[in-house]
Amino acid sequence: MIEIRGLTKKYGDFTALDALDLTVKEGVVFGFVGANGAGKSTLLKAILGEVKHTGSIIFTDTLDKQIRKLKIGYVPQSINVEKHMPTTVYDLFASLISNVPVWFKKDKKLYRKIKDS
Repeated sequence: MIEIRGLTKKYGDFTALDALDLTVKEGVVFGFVGANGAGKSTLLKAILGEVKHTGSIIFTDTLDKQIRKLKIGYVPQSINVEKHMPTTVYDLFASLISNVPVWFKKDKKLYRKIKDS
């Protein structure tokens, strides 16, 4: 579960996020949709710990109520991958699950596991 309380991020005089409260329960697929400049990327960067902000973001495993290191996936607006590198979505998921760089070959069982999920 992700629980966000009072999340605020300012860039100089511009307020990108203003006292945002949000709860996403475990098992929910959640997306951010909005116009350019609405704060979607800023929110994601705050969740990932890439930008400083005020407020709190707490990740809790609802099975045992322990705070865990977050594993999150997202599709950025642009990605810096070699254009001639043959990469699939399965390759990206397999890299995340196995902690093996995307360009290394992985076991076929892992790809089956992803496909079956």
